[in-house]
Amino acid sequence: MASSTRRPRSGQVARFLTAAATLVASLGAPTSDARAAGDLRALDRNGDGRVVIACLGDSNTDSNWQYVRPQGFPPGGGWCEQLGSLLDGRATMVNLGMPGSTAAWTELAQAAEKGYYFTGETQLEHAIATHCPDVVLMAFGTNDVLPRYGYSPEQIVAAHLHLVRRALEAGILPFVATAPTPLPVPNRNVYSRPVEVVAELNQRLRRALPPEMILDFEARLTPEDSFDDLHMNVEGQRKRALEAKEKLEAAVAALPVPPPAPLGAAFDEGRCRVCPAAPPPWRPLGDASPGDVAPSAPSAPAEREG
Repeated sequence: MASSTRRPRSGQVARFLTAAATLVASLGAPTSDARAAGDLRALDRNGDGRVVIACLGDSNTDSNWQYVRPQGFPPGGGWCEQLGSLLDGRATMVNLGMPGSTAAWTELAQAAEKGYYFTGETQLEHAIATHCPDVVLMAFGTNDVLPRYGYSPEQIVAAHLHLVRRALEAGILPFVATAPTPLPVPNRNVYSRPVEVVAELNQRLRRALPPEMILDFEARLTPEDSFDDLHMNVEGQRKRALEAKEKLEAAVAALPVPPPAPLGAAFDEGRCRVCPAAPPPWRPLGDASPGDVAPSAPSAPAEREG
């Protein structure tokens, strides 16, 4: 790994966990203003009168390329757009997913200068500066585990925690997805991703974050939900959308409606206004680095971007 590659430090993760635990511990029981699942006002965390949900991720979030595959789907048929339909249009959906993206820092972060956002940090900062979301749904990991980046599952989890902390600082509700288990490359007895590393990453994400914050996409998927070794078909995307909808409904039931803000007050010199109404409805975070890192599975010769 080149010396210029930035990795979250264990001390930074520990400080974040301590701060996050203090934040969520300050939340009491759900308020008496708990609403039916169909009322999304509680997700309007910046009080600008609308609910904006940003989907961050890689090629399983970007939904504008699958139509070129025989078993793909039309543009706009991904889980982010399907989630918008399940919410009956009551939220503005912003899909910032880009093929090849990672939660952790890579040299592709430099492409942000040209308007291409290939890392979690650049996607999140672009979302904050441009769309001021109330909620961010982050689905990375498939490319973070590529051997050429040299990141361990523990380091990839730390990168996710960095994104969670940044979202909370901006008053945004963050959710983190588990990564899909790779399948054998069609017609070849190889894997394009180290399967054991993906499994370890998902286990660590589930331990490091509250279950209310986890979009457990992987737990819902079967091999039949993919049209190749990495990418979800329309049914797999539908299952992802259903998982996200259920977690959003749980958050709606636990959060009070924030106070209204004057139109445009959500923007403050390119940053979203932090909503003081209530912290997220989550218990303290778990251990971000339990146990030793599992050894990587043998890497395949092909490293296609996901």
